[in-house]
Amino acid sequence: MTDIVTDDASSDMSDGNSTEERLNRYLQTKEKLTRDESKYLDLNFKRDRTPPEQKLFAALRTEQIARQRTRDAKKNRSRLEAQTRKAESEAARKARTHQMLEAAGLMGLAGLLDRQTGALQLDREIFMGALVALKEAINAKGDQGERFRLAGRTLLANSRQKPMNQPATPESRQG
Repeated sequence: MTDIVTDDASSDMSDGNSTEERLNRYLQTKEKLTRDESKYLDLNFKRDRTPPEQKLFAALRTEQIARQRTRDAKKNRSRLEAQTRKAESEAARKARTHQMLEAAGLMGLAGLLDRQTGALQLDREIFMGALVALKEAINAKGDQGERFRLAGRTLLANSRQKPMNQPATPESRQG
């Protein structure tokens, strides 16, 4: 009978008794205990246990420690799921930021933004109207979208041949 307690106690030594400590804290703060939890606490704090009580305590302790480890595993899983959601959210935010910076870079390359300060090179209302007109022209039937694509491809090809910190000149934008 003492072998059961010794084997069980030694198997929990790898935890440094931290699982048992967490279990005791959990049970002592729990509002409503089950019959087994209550019996475990009673026997846990009893100094002189009889051999049948010792055997019962060993079985209850094994069960309660297993339940505590399950609670710990669920808590750890929840923490890992939260970390995963946070990492996914951060990755999505970084991807969105990258897309926005890339769009700003293209506007700078087209001469719509000052490449040093990022300031618009024309009136905001004109800029917004031009963007709306561009979207409408691309969505309209016809080959306007292909002409825009060709002009963009040419400008991008020319820009790759220059250092990026060199501002675009009107001559280089005309292609």
